[in-house]
Amino acid sequence: MPGAAASYDPGAPCNGADEQSQAGFYPELEALLPTAVPPPSPSPDATPEALATLGPPQSGRFCSTATLGTLVEDGVTELHFAGSLWPTGDAQGISLAVYRATGLTADLLADSFTAAASKASAVAQISTQPLTVVGRHGVRISVNNQDQLQTVVFWGSATPDTVNAVIAADPSEARLQAAIAAFGAR
Repeated sequence: MPGAAASYDPGAPCNGADEQSQAGFYPELEALLPTAVPPPSPSPDATPEALATLGPPQSGRFCSTATLGTLVEDGVTELHFAGSLWPTGDAQGISLAVYRATGLTADLLADSFTAAASKASAVAQISTQPLTVVGRHGVRISVNNQDQLQTVVFWGSATPDTVNAVIAADPSEARLQAAIAAFGAR
């Protein structure tokens, strides 16, 4: 049927695809995502009504060297993911995501991300710093991409082989921290 959306089977091999994704592809990963983000703190309108509802989740997998990057060198042959968007009212929004693969850590994911970013011609500067989120090791990456600051935070999830992530373009620190806090102890 022309114009029909592709439908993938998460139990089948990738069959040469770089990426496969659709809503409901990995419902167990989608369930790990927050469904709302509290207002940035401190906020005078910090009421339950001020919670921001996240966009519908999408999930899928990266299947090739082109999409896995340096994770392939670490033995990752398939990286499962789920994500949703916090529409912050600006043109960018903030993405909240979870990634899963056997042996996956925040450091491995951060290394792969920075390796890919360092090859991008528009990237002028990359910096990383370790941090702790809910008592777990994480990495904060700041990227200057075409004079726009992009911030990515990866940290270990309470679920084995799973990494939580917040990905944002030009976020205020309060919005970034609110997005991280939305994960709670997950």
